[in-house]
Amino acid sequence: MLNWLLAALDLLLLLGLWGYGLLAYEKLPDRIPTHFDLQGNALAWGPRSSLLQVLLIFSGLAAFIVALSALTLRDARLTWLNVPHKDRLLRLPPAARQEALSVVWGFLWALLLAVLLVAWLITWMMARYAHGTPLPGGLVIAGWVLILAYLVLLASLLGRSLRGVLERLEDRQGRGQAPQP
Repeated sequence: MLNWLLAALDLLLLLGLWGYGLLAYEKLPDRIPTHFDLQGNALAWGPRSSLLQVLLIFSGLAAFIVALSALTLRDARLTWLNVPHKDRLLRLPPAARQEALSVVWGFLWALLLAVLLVAWLITWMMARYAHGTPLPGGLVIAGWVLILAYLVLLASLLGRSLRGVLERLEDRQGRGQAPQP
């Protein structure tokens, strides 16, 4: 259930990003900031179409993560996937493997959330700075720190969550019960 909520939130963030980006695009001057330092100061400037490039790049990253999550669920052989406890996953029957891989799927959707938050921060910085109202440096740094902390939390939770699911599935398999759909 949480995976589907994350997927819905990701979709809303992506659609909102495009909506905001396209609305902001119409009001942008011909030259806009394209690169920033960690405090939010503009380091380079480019054409206003740079905002569309940012939207396309982050949409491409989103499509890649969605494709990766789909492949994770479809191909439970794991020949190409590098995840914690892969050897334990491979010992499970395919149906149980699918259940365990739903944790990886959720991790990928949660990762996409961080990617989209970065896209929002960059797009917002570009639009505000272009209009002469840069974000306060402390706010920009706080945004980057929060996103980084979120990514560290995700990385630490993936291994633990997967281990917990694997232990439950291995215990159920040892007792001869079939995995639940």
